[in-house]
Amino acid sequence: DELLVTRNELGLAWLEAAQHQAALSSASESAAADRRAISAAETVASGRVADLECDLGAARVALAQLRSRDASFRNELQDHTKAFSDAMEARRGHELCEAENSLQGKEL
Repeated sequence: DELLVTRNELGLAWLEAAQHQAALSSASESAAADRRAISAAETVASGRVADLECDLGAARVALAQLRSRDASFRNELQDHTKAFSDAMEARRGHELCEAENSLQGKEL
């Protein structure tokens, strides 16, 4: 009787061990699948980071070009403003000369 009970316990222990082994194997497969999914996600993320870094580089180049064009436009505006100011000053000088000549003509 005792031998039969021991055999039954041993059989149950083997069955339980087999179930644990199957669960362990399933968990191991699941962990491997998770690692593959993580690796794939890291690859995608790495590609996206590279794309964003490329976009950032292009944006920096565009910004530098815009700043350069802005500086050129500002310089050109200053040149035109100075030329306009000089022209207005010359015109006032010319008008003053004409007024003085006109006055001198009337005095004679």
